Amino acid sequence: MNEILKIFVEWVTITFDFVGVILVTWGGVLVIWSFTKGELSKSDQNMKRGHEFHQGYRCIFANKLLLALEFFLAVDIIRTVVSPTWDSLGKLAALVAIRTVLAYFLNKEVRER
Repeated sequence: MNEILKIFVEWVTITFDFVGVILVTWGGVLVIWSFTKGELSKSDQNMKRGHEFHQGYRCIFANKLLLALEFFLAVDIIRTVVSPTWDSLGKLAALVAIRTVLAYFLNKEVRER
């Protein structure tokens, strides 16, 4: 039974890691596509709103990064719960602190927009 649980947890963590990578990649592709499309079709109105467009791109990417961070954090929590050691708990605490700070500032930037 223990081996089945380990296989299941490994499968879940690989899946969540993959989803996080896909979200970051998708966000990057969306921003590149939107930015390129916007730059190629610049009009006088778009020129006046240039800063707003750039902020919009940042919000799109920030939203995808926030969701990806949640998946990456879930993976670290699952791995630590399955095989807890003091070393893994320390690393998890550091990762949670770093990700919390990142998430706070990304959320703040998205809300300001």
